[in-house]
Amino acid sequence: MNLPNLPLVFAIALVIFFTNENAAAQWTAYNDCADIDPGLTAENITSYGLGRGYQGDGGAGELLDFETGAPTDVEIEFVETFSTGNTVNWAGDFSSVDEASDAAITFSEKVDLTGNMSYNDAPGWHVDLIITGLNPERSYTFEGTANRGGGASYADRVTNWSILEADTAVYASTLGAHKVSDVSVEFSTGENTVGYVARWTGIQPGQDGKVIIRTTHGVGEEAGGMPGAHAYKGYAGGAFIVREEPSTRGFVWRAFNDSVITDVGLVSENATNFGLGRGFDGTSEGGELLEIDSGNTTGVTVEFVENFSAGNTINTARDFSEFNPETDAAMIFGDHVEASGNLSYNDAPGWYLDLIISNLDPEKTYSFAGTVNRAGGASYADRVTNWSLRDAKASVYASSTGAHKVNDTSVEFSTGENGAGYVARWTDIQPSDDGKITIRTSHGVGEANGGLPGAHAYKGYGGGVFMLGEQSGASIVPVDSIGVSRLAPAPDLQNVHPNAPVEITLEHRSAAVDPSTILLSLNEVNVAPEVIISGDETIIRFTPPTMPTSNSTTNVDLKFSDNSEPAIDYVREWSFQVTDYIDQNLYATIPTSWAMPIGGARQRGMAVRVAAPSFDDNVFLETPEDVEAIWAETFENLADLTEANTLGYFIETGTINYQTDLEPRGNKAGESNFPGIQSSFEPGVPFGLEIDTLLLLDPGFHLFNFTVPGDFECFIGFGSDKIKLPRTYAECTNCGGEDGPWFTGVVIEERGLYPFRVVYPNPGSSGSLEWLEVAPDSRRHLINAPNEDSIPAFLPSSIFPVGLRVLSIERDDSLLNLMVETPDSSLTHIVEMSTSLKPNSWKPALLEDTEQISAKVLRIELEMPNQPTVFFRVLIGMGNDE
Repeated sequence: MNLPNLPLVFAIALVIFFTNENAAAQWTAYNDCADIDPGLTAENITSYGLGRGYQGDGGAGELLDFETGAPTDVEIEFVETFSTGNTVNWAGDFSSVDEASDAAITFSEKVDLTGNMSYNDAPGWHVDLIITGLNPERSYTFEGTANRGGGASYADRVTNWSILEADTAVYASTLGAHKVSDVSVEFSTGENTVGYVARWTGIQPGQDGKVIIRTTHGVGEEAGGMPGAHAYKGYAGGAFIVREEPSTRGFVWRAFNDSVITDVGLVSENATNFGLGRGFDGTSEGGELLEIDSGNTTGVTVEFVENFSAGNTINTARDFSEFNPETDAAMIFGDHVEASGNLSYNDAPGWYLDLIISNLDPEKTYSFAGTVNRAGGASYADRVTNWSLRDAKASVYASSTGAHKVNDTSVEFSTGENGAGYVARWTDIQPSDDGKITIRTSHGVGEANGGLPGAHAYKGYGGGVFMLGEQSGASIVPVDSIGVSRLAPAPDLQNVHPNAPVEITLEHRSAAVDPSTILLSLNEVNVAPEVIISGDETIIRFTPPTMPTSNSTTNVDLKFSDNSEPAIDYVREWSFQVTDYIDQNLYATIPTSWAMPIGGARQRGMAVRVAAPSFDDNVFLETPEDVEAIWAETFENLADLTEANTLGYFIETGTINYQTDLEPRGNKAGESNFPGIQSSFEPGVPFGLEIDTLLLLDPGFHLFNFTVPGDFECFIGFGSDKIKLPRTYAECTNCGGEDGPWFTGVVIEERGLYPFRVVYPNPGSSGSLEWLEVAPDSRRHLINAPNEDSIPAFLPSSIFPVGLRVLSIERDDSLLNLMVETPDSSLTHIVEMSTSLKPNSWKPALLEDTEQISAKVLRIELEMPNQPTVFFRVLIGMGNDE
């Protein structure tokens, strides 16, 4: 079935750039040669072109940085070489390409591919796109396409694309396009619904900073052209991209390794295949790296070493994924290795995988980059890898903008779903005196240690591909004086938690942020953020006092300057979309009348009852309805009820993080047994479970996450008025099993206690159940966890078999001894005193000592009051937790 989108647990971001007129930066420029409907074209896209009837920005001009609108200093000019008949025509023919095609992904929704520049009426014509102002010390990518959309009868209208006057270029056109040579490609542009793209990467211009992209008709079969191409009909262009790549100049050599090769045709012959894991079929666990360009040996060796925790060892998996265009991963790795495949993880916290790199020259500097993508979808976004650099004398942090920087030598990002193409990267690495560095990958280090919020306790992928390069001199990556190490919510993120704070962490590099210049606005309204300056970073945080409109877009504008002389100004604009929290098919809005007074909270915890009928009872527990009905049945309960009260309830004072055999499941570690169930073999029968509790909820949106292998239901309210909350399953690829990620949510309008019931059938012998809240800042907290950010749970009074009763009162000198009958003597008890019995006259008595006489009897020792007449009352209280 089609499932709705959920508020994203992990910020999955596009590459983020700050605009800075005084610092070098990577950029991408788009041009629509036939901008028929400017309303469908994104801002900062130029429309240079030519032809009869042409309407646009002219035949020449400067390209713009798409992200910022800033000039790139790169100019283009279209020049037509005419043959005969009609000159090139500027046409507005409607066209579209397949959604999953290269053209659709490359140009996404930025450029409307309708329209084209046509052809002359005889062979010999061509159109030159002359690109000038390129930096000879940088490399570039060019991507171009066109589609007349004329159907099958236009399929013979072929365009030849060629690149001229470049020092070097790497052919990277769409698989399926007709490659004529390394600098020439052909495909039908009369009917290009398949969305082929002419592409070259690693383009290095000559010292004149110029390259030419020439379009013309097919060159003919005899010259290696596409068979059946028309003699002169082929479209001169439709749209193109020019992209400045991360700098690779400054390398003496680069080496690439792909630990899991699924398609050898996508991997350069000089890339190595070192790795490990169950099912690994690569070269070995280590060996010597090769120069990617020449195949020569580098003298540098690597070795993978696994530190095992529990459960399964690392697995070699061949899950499909691909590099998304425009990402760091695509630009660094796309020409040499493939994205598919990964090294997995162990089944408990504590594992790590060391990539030990040896035989480096201590007198030289190196760059390292690594990435992996399981591509599991939204439900895998909490599977995070921590990458850390060890044993180096010095290094420069250069990981992808938007990745979560832990510190200068540690970075985290989701590798369960890394469509954003984040890369862990360090430059200017100075090895230790023994010529060694280590790259360690592991699960997230945890929020308390500065890790990525909401990361899974132990699931995160050990690796996929890496690059190592010997630098020829200065730093490879130009850096701004101020960097960004965290931005939330991420640009263009959808289904954002409506209570989410806007938070930016700015890293002080060569200068610090001038706090007096910080200006933050949301939807063109200036707001007053909290600004925290701590050492080498500035944190800017703003939590809106009210929830934004459901399904609305929030536009964020941040401006600030650094404290250098002269100051450098920075600007960042982005937007995100709030989830549709009023959609009753997804979430429930709870009436204010359902809020119970907070004073009704007595003891932290949840009441759990378990039914494990014997096979002889012929009672089945396959659905939540079966569990709800069984309490009215007569059956032999094989659950161990020793710790249950006389009504059959276990008092869970901790959290719901159960697994029958204490195996790791779900988001958090530290699983415990189901109450009354020793293991999957004892009692070894299907069982059902009900949880009753009161949750203390503040106004706002609350998103609950259940990780569970099968069916369950969550209710809010009492009796016939209770609501069965809608639940949704996060989209994923090849996932499920015992930790299926389910979500449900509520909108609360008044602070108070709210009754919840969770019903869980376990039709097999083995099972697991975990109950968390996804907080506005993406952190995940187990319900009733012992931290201030978790939702506290309280026991409902209905689960106690008897009330409190004072059995005796005895005086012992200056002390007073009370013997109290209680539902549970282990719970926190409060004694209050009054001299008048008036409602507001009760105050805490002075307790000296308490002693559990039995499970139901408690002795309480009080200090003798000074008043002649005093009344006492005993309560089961909240204790120090509230």
